[in-house]
Amino acid sequence: MRYLLYNVMYTITCATHKEHFYINTVSKKLNCAQAIAEAFREEYGFITEKTVKTFKKMGHGKAPNGVCGMLYAAKYIFNKNGQPDKAKEFEKHFIEFAGTTKCKELIKKKIPFCAYCINETAKFINNVR
Repeated sequence: MRYLLYNVMYTITCATHKEHFYINTVSKKLNCAQAIAEAFREEYGFITEKTVKTFKKMGHGKAPNGVCGMLYAAKYIFNKNGQPDKAKEFEKHFIEFAGTTKCKELIKKKIPFCAYCINETAKFINNVR
């Protein structure tokens, strides 16, 4: 299945039910944290290719305290951009639409739910700029 959400192409590998994200012309498989970082890399100069690579360790429930990788990436963007209030505001917003911050709980909601979450995350970041 493929979904185009915001500027994120979301695909699902049916055999393994693992989520993979593709950003615009980037042909690499990205996890949710990497996808958010890559989607906003041009707009935030502090997000580098190295940042995106580092975020590989933050997907699939591996971010600190098991939080969702896209939440981790969004908070990273806001905090690094000197907007800690927006990081807190986004976490509250994330809980409102997702119901939890924990990746393992989100995954239980089934695959397309991650597509919805990444779209909401990208929209929030985009609207704050």
